[in-house]
Amino acid sequence: MRTGIYGGTFNPIHIGHLIIADDIRIQCGLDRIIFVPSGNPPHKKDQFIIDQSIRYDLIRQAISDNPHFMVDDHELNTKGYSYTIDTMSFFSIKYKDDDLFFIIGADCLYEIHVWKDAESMISRFNFLVAQRRNNPIDEESFKAIPLPNNLKNKLKQGIVNTPVIDVSATKIRDRIRQGKSIRYLVPESIRNYLEENNLFQNNGGVS
Repeated sequence: MRTGIYGGTFNPIHIGHLIIADDIRIQCGLDRIIFVPSGNPPHKKDQFIIDQSIRYDLIRQAISDNPHFMVDDHELNTKGYSYTIDTMSFFSIKYKDDDLFFIIGADCLYEIHVWKDAESMISRFNFLVAQRRNNPIDEESFKAIPLPNNLKNKLKQGIVNTPVIDVSATKIRDRIRQGKSIRYLVPESIRNYLEENNLFQNNGGVS
């Protein structure tokens, strides 16, 4: 079985996550994609992140109608910071008969060299890199990444052109704080939950 591991804070999950995940699944012939919400990501330690049980439940709701999507709470149950190499090591044992692919955004390419045990991680595991069709990677910046060429080539081979979805969790949080609508930016059940529980709101409602 070909399995995609899609990690992220999903703070909150939105249509961009869902559309890109399904597009990658189809393009790359994946049998399933497992959403893995981050427990304690080291690069977002100063950001307000809603409770992990809420993020898990929102993902579960958002993917409930897609039989190819799953959610796993491994990182939520991990003490300390969550690192990709540790997560992929866990799943490589849990799904030892699967071909695993870790899904990242193209923006991560330029900082992946500072991830924990980066060279070992890239060497051991397969990556799929979601690149917006209208925003190809910057070749000069990519060449400057301080990694061995064979590892950079491996990452480059995993690039997948994905739809242009101008939605981000940051924009959604900002719109909520500004009292603006997020209708159609997140699944309706997610919008209703955020509104009913006043998440991310300083003032105003979510319409």
